[in-house]
Amino acid sequence: MRNQNPPRAERLKPGLCLVVYTLILWMRLLDASPTLGGGSGLNVMVVVNTNSPSSLALGNFYCEQRQVPADQVLRIGWIGGPVEWSRTEFENRLMQPLQNAILHRGLTGQIDYVVLSMDIPYRIVDGNGPNGPIRNSTTSVLFYGWHPDTNAPAGLPASCSLPSHTRHPYAFSEQPFRSTFESPASNWLSTLITASNLAAARTIVSRGVLGDESWPTQPVYLTKSSDRARNVRHWAFDDAIFEQQVLGRVQMLRTNAEGPGNLGLQLGSQSGYYGFALPEGLFVPGAMADNLTSYGGLLFEDAAGMTRVPDFLAAGATASYGTVVEPCNWTEKFPAPRNYFYQARGFSIAECYYQSLAAPYQGVLVGEPLSAPFARRPTGIWITPAPSETLTGVVVLQAMFHAPDPERPIGRVDWFLNGRFRQTIWQKGPTPGNRVRLILAGHPIEYEVSPQATLASVACGLAETLNRPEHTNQTGIVAEAIGDRILLRSVQPGRSGASLTLQVETQIGTAPELTLFAWAPRPAFLDSTARGYRTFRVRNVAGPIPALALSLTVTRTNGQTINVTVTNTLATNTVGLVQDLIQAINAHPDLQGPDGLQAGDLYGNNGGSQAEFVVQSRAEGWSSAAALKAALTVVGAATVEPTGALTLEENLEDLQPRNHVYLAAGALTITLSLPWDTTTESDGWHECTWVAYEGTHVATQGHARRRFKVANHGRLAQVEPLMAAPLTRLNTALRWRVRAQPDSNVTQIEWFSTGGLWGLIPNQSEAIFEVPGPSLGEGLHPFHARVTWSDGRQYQTEPQWIRLIPDETPGEPLHLTLAGPPWRLRWPAVAGRTYKVSSTDDLTRPFQLRATVIATNSPAEWVEPDANAPTRFYRVGELP
Repeated sequence: MRNQNPPRAERLKPGLCLVVYTLILWMRLLDASPTLGGGSGLNVMVVVNTNSPSSLALGNFYCEQRQVPADQVLRIGWIGGPVEWSRTEFENRLMQPLQNAILHRGLTGQIDYVVLSMDIPYRIVDGNGPNGPIRNSTTSVLFYGWHPDTNAPAGLPASCSLPSHTRHPYAFSEQPFRSTFESPASNWLSTLITASNLAAARTIVSRGVLGDESWPTQPVYLTKSSDRARNVRHWAFDDAIFEQQVLGRVQMLRTNAEGPGNLGLQLGSQSGYYGFALPEGLFVPGAMADNLTSYGGLLFEDAAGMTRVPDFLAAGATASYGTVVEPCNWTEKFPAPRNYFYQARGFSIAECYYQSLAAPYQGVLVGEPLSAPFARRPTGIWITPAPSETLTGVVVLQAMFHAPDPERPIGRVDWFLNGRFRQTIWQKGPTPGNRVRLILAGHPIEYEVSPQATLASVACGLAETLNRPEHTNQTGIVAEAIGDRILLRSVQPGRSGASLTLQVETQIGTAPELTLFAWAPRPAFLDSTARGYRTFRVRNVAGPIPALALSLTVTRTNGQTINVTVTNTLATNTVGLVQDLIQAINAHPDLQGPDGLQAGDLYGNNGGSQAEFVVQSRAEGWSSAAALKAALTVVGAATVEPTGALTLEENLEDLQPRNHVYLAAGALTITLSLPWDTTTESDGWHECTWVAYEGTHVATQGHARRRFKVANHGRLAQVEPLMAAPLTRLNTALRWRVRAQPDSNVTQIEWFSTGGLWGLIPNQSEAIFEVPGPSLGEGLHPFHARVTWSDGRQYQTEPQWIRLIPDETPGEPLHLTLAGPPWRLRWPAVAGRTYKVSSTDDLTRPFQLRATVIATNSPAEWVEPDANAPTRFYRVGELP
C-alpha cells in the first residue's frame, strides 16, 4: 500500500440544502414516478453469462430467492475469463445490451440494482491512458461511469491520483439513490456475486436473505492496526461510533487489533493491515467487512498474502469491497465507517456501501446487494378480489397496509402488473401547514412545512430555522441537515449532554391532515466518547542535519505547565527526534492521569526530514480536550506547525455532544382501492402486486401479491407439456404444444421464460416450442405463452414453474400407485430421466425387467400389457 502525502480522512459533508432544492425542482420536471430508495427483486436486473453453467445457475437461484421477474434477466455471452475485459468489450458485451434491455423491456426508472452473476470480469482495462493502461472495476463503471486517472503525487503511479470527477453526489447523502443520479439509463447500484465455486456463491445469496430484518446484536469492529499506511481510516472512527451511539442500534467498537479474526462473532469490521487470518463463521448474515490494502479486490489472482474480498466472504461476510489496482491510501477510495450507521438506519447493503464510498471507481463490490438487517417492512393484506378469481370488466382491487411502527409510516403505495410498474396509487409527503415543534435545551422552536415540500427540504428548512441567531444564541446548538434527518451539535463548551434535553413533536397546524412524523432517538444529548487531539508537523529546513531540540509544553486550565524536551545528541533525522519526543511524552509521570495526554500516530517522509504526530487527551469528551493546551517549539534549523498554545480540539465536531431528529411522512394504516379496467388487458393470467414504501429515505418495501384470471374477449390458449414436469432433467430439450382458441386469425404465438422471449411462431394457431435445458441453466424457471390475434386481442397463459436439476440431484421419492384394470403404474418423475419397471409373481423370486420408460411428464405412467396378468408385485427404479 503506497502512501499519498500525508494520509488523513476529512469528515465528508453531505450535499448542501441548495443541492436538495435543485433536485426537487429537477424531479418535478421529470415525466416519471417519484424516486425512492429501498429495493426488492422488482428493482433488480440480473446479468448472467450464457457460456457459464455456474453463472446461469447462480442467476436463477438469485431470482428465486429475491423474486426477480423472469424478464429482468439479461443473458450475455463471454468466454474470456472472470478477471478482466477491455473497455470496448465491456461496452459491447454488457453496457449497451443492458441499456437496451432496460429500455425495450419497459424498465426505465424501475431498475436500480444490477447483479452480475459470477464468471463475468470484475475489472475493465483501457490501454489508451496518457500514463499507460487505466483500470476501473466493472461494478463502479455500472454505478457511475468510466473514470480515467490524472496526475498522481510525485513518484507514484497514475492510479494513485484522485481526480475530482471520481466523486459522486450519492456519497454520504442519506438520500434516495435516484434523487442524486439523473440518469436511470446509466447508473445503478451494482454488485458482483462470485466465489471459487457455485455452492459458495449461493451461500452468499442465502446469507443476504437470512440477514433481512434480523436485527443482529453482534458488534462491529473498527481496527486501528500498527500498519501506518493502511490504518488511515481510524481518523473517521469517532464520528461513526458517535452516530451509532446516538441512534442506539449497533455497537461499534474500536480496537488496536491487526485484524478482526480473533474478536468473535460480529456484524462487520473495517480493517487496515497487510494480511491476517479469518476463521469460517466469523460474521452473521448481513455482515459487511473489508480491508484497506492495495489489492483487496483481486478476486482470483495472487495478492502476495494480502487479505482480500474472497477471504471475508469465505469467513461469512455477506458483502465486501476491495480495490482492483494500486489506489494508494486515499480514504475516499474505501468505505467510510459510516457504512454501518447507514445499515443501522435500514438501508440495503448496496446503498450502504455506495453512500460510504466517495470515489469507488477502482473498487469492486462483491456480495448480495438487497440485504437489510435493520429494515422493518410494511405489512399488507389483500381484501378483494379472492385469489385466482376470474375477473371481467372494471374490478375494484382493495388492500390494507400497516406500518411497522410510528418511526416508519407508509409514504407511498405503487401498483405493479406482471412485474412492471404501472402507477403510484397513493403517496403522502409532508403536508403544507404541518408543523415540527422542538423544545431544545429548554427553548421552544417551531417550523412550518412549506408548499411542495419533501422530507429533504423539510430537514433543510428546519436546520436553517434552528441555526438562526435568535435560536442558536439561546440554545448554543447548531443543526446540519443530512437527507431526511438533522444532526444536532452543542457548540457551547462546559455543558454536559445530559443537561441538554430534546423534545420533538409534529402538529397538524393549518393543514387538513397530519402526515409529518418526527422523532429523536434520545431525550437528551449524548456526550462524546472520543478523545481530543492536535496534530503537529516538524520540517527540517537545513539539509540532512535535523533540529537540535524539540519541546512540548502542556498547560492545564489551572495554569500548571509541564514541559517535555528532547535534544538531538545522536544527530538522528527529524523522524527520529520526533520519535524520541513521543516516548518522552508517554513516559512523563505528570501526563499519565485522566488530565494528561499521550502522543502517537507518527508519520514521516522525505528521507526522515519531515514528521507528523498527534497528541491526544487521555480522557474522553470535549471538556477534557478543552482543558489542555499544547505548544510545540523547536531549536535549530526546522519549523513546526501549528505554532502557539492550542487546545486538543482539532476534532471538535467529534467531541461536541450530539443528538438527532429523524423525519418521516405518510400514514400508519391505510386501506386502498384501485378500479382496474381489465378490458384493456390481455385475457388470461396476471399477477398484481401492491408495493408499500416506508415514508423515509430508507423506503423499505412491503409487498402483497395475488394472481388473477382475466376473461373479457372470449380468447383462450392451452399449453400441453410434451417434455416438461415440475422437476425436469437439466440436460433435456423441453417441449410444449400451444393451441389457440379461436384458431383463426392468429398472428403470432410467443413463448417466454427466464430472460424474456424464447420463441415466436407467426400465423399459426398451434405451435410447438423447444427450449434446451442447458441454455436456461439449473434452477427454477417460469414458462408461459402469449397469443395475439389480428384484432390485437391477446391471451396470456398461466405460468408453469419447472425446476431443472442436474443428474446428481435426486428427484422426489418414488411412491407408486396402481389402478386398473387395465393396470396402470404411476410415480412422481423427473422429466427426461429414464426409469426401469420390474415385476415378479412371487416375492421369493427375483424381479424381472419389464420395460424402460423415459418420463416426459409427472407422474410417469406404465401400463401392464398383459391383460390377464396374475397377481404381481412391481418395482420402479431410476436408471443412471
